[in-house]
This record gives sequence, structure tokens and C-alpha cells, in this order.
Amino acid sequence: MIFYSLGLGPMPMALMSELFEPNCRSTAITIVSTISNLVSSVYLAVFPLLSHLIGTYACLYVFGASCFINAILFVVLLPETKGKSIVEIQNILKYYELFKHRTIWK
Repeated sequence: MIFYSLGLGPMPMALMSELFEPNCRSTAITIVSTISNLVSSVYLAVFPLLSHLIGTYACLYVFGASCFINAILFVVLLPETKGKSIVEIQNILKYYELFKHRTIWK
């Protein structure tokens, strides 16, 4: 949990301030916080069961691989927003290649 809190844990909150407009940010933070806490709870609940079934070391390798895959997805899928205003970020996301072919984002 310490490394999660230092690494991928705060990522959803950091992204909320950049990806959402101020009028819907509080709702988005509530939803993302709930999902993030549910995922953390599932990890904490599954660890003893998985550790008993496949062993502690294998369990840690599974969770480590999950964190590594998530980190790669963050790097590959998220656009760079450093030094950009909220309007520029919204325009980047509006025309972002990942979302172009999905009708829900149009």
C-alpha cells in the first residue's frame, strides 16, 4: 500500500484537475475516488486469498505486473498536458486520436 500511495495511487486525483472542467470536476472526483477506493479494497481483499492459492511471491509478481502494465498504459494513452491551460487540454482531448472513433465521445 505504501508504494501504491507513492506511485499509481494519486494518479486519478492528479488527472482530475487537468481533464475535467470546473463545473463537473467535483462529480468526477467523487466517481473516481469511489472507483479507486473500491479497487484498492478489492486488492486488499484478494491478496490473502491469492497468496494462499499461488504463494506470496507469485501474488506479488501478479500485482507488480499489474502496476507495471498500468504505468505503461498511463504513458502511452495519456496526452502530455504540462504547461497547458484547461482550454488547451480540453481541445487536445476533443481531437485526441484514441477517442475519435467512439461515438460516446463525439
